[in-house]
Amino acid sequence: MRRPARWVGAAGALLLALAVTPAEVAPAASIPVHDVFTISVPGPDGGQGRFEGAVHAAYGVPGGTVLYWSLREAEGSDVGLAAALAPDADGLPRLVGGVLADPETATVTPALVVDDRCLCTVAEDLEGVDGHAFATMYTIFPPSSSPTIDVDVDGAGTVVIGVPVVRGHAEPLVQAPVVPMGAGWPSFPREEVLREAVGGPAGVGQGPETAQDMVGRSESEDGDVRVEESAGARLVSIQADVLFAWDEAEITDRARATLLDAAEEIGDLGAEEVVVTGHTDSTGDVARNDELSLERAEAVRDLLADVLPDVRIRAEGRGQWEPVAGNDDPDGRAQNRRATIAYVGAGSTR
Repeated sequence: MRRPARWVGAAGALLLALAVTPAEVAPAASIPVHDVFTISVPGPDGGQGRFEGAVHAAYGVPGGTVLYWSLREAEGSDVGLAAALAPDADGLPRLVGGVLADPETATVTPALVVDDRCLCTVAEDLEGVDGHAFATMYTIFPPSSSPTIDVDVDGAGTVVIGVPVVRGHAEPLVQAPVVPMGAGWPSFPREEVLREAVGGPAGVGQGPETAQDMVGRSESEDGDVRVEESAGARLVSIQADVLFAWDEAEITDRARATLLDAAEEIGDLGAEEVVVTGHTDSTGDVARNDELSLERAEAVRDLLADVLPDVRIRAEGRGQWEPVAGNDDPDGRAQNRRATIAYVGAGSTR
């Protein structure tokens, strides 16, 4: 079961002009924020709802992919949170209701459903919730073998790309379908329920044998560079061990050729804005990891800016909070130490 994803311009959600920033959404370093968004939703009585939100993280659990995200009413909104989560004509959530399944046809795979109920936070769960404070919710999608997913935020063109899928579950879990942001993570149905949704007649028919990778991808022969592409948006991930010496933020001579190749591609595609994000593993001091990830992102940004003076380039540091692998072995830690370069080509249909 799929529905079309509708795009509204070339930038997509990757490069939204946002009213909020990740630091404003979650100033505490312990709350991961992959990306933020601002959206408008028509109200049931003709009003207009304005909301600010954040996509936190995705977790691969037996039977599904659990996505955590937060939302609050923006100033001047005519619509409350519960109305924003009202289902669409198919009974599926209007917000954060799908993940991109096919970049070429721009279709999305919706959230899992059991007994005609979405496996997600629903409007009824928001009764009594303060709509002006960020509330953290969950949505469960079919299992994915991909290391990242692209999230369809509103079905109207707002797509957050490249959300890493971490194996395991968030901690601490709270026995509630919605919690105040920073107070933990909403619990979700047990594995047997997820298995029923994936494989049973009430599910969406996207079991492990048919689940698709969410983005097209390629990788260098040595595995140091990975490129993921989704409908014109690209995420280039480069291992930090290639870019930098241990605990340093000065780009190595070996890395310059790789970054110059990336810059050439950015220029050829006519990208107008680029986001460079630094990541570390969980070894060492948390504050130092946050600092180092930003310093490394700024170093990559500065090199790209030298050869792309007309492109807006933003640097962000995410520290250890967005791993793509476990930190309990050297290979996993090496994967987590990385810098990503995200951009959308001028010819994109997003």
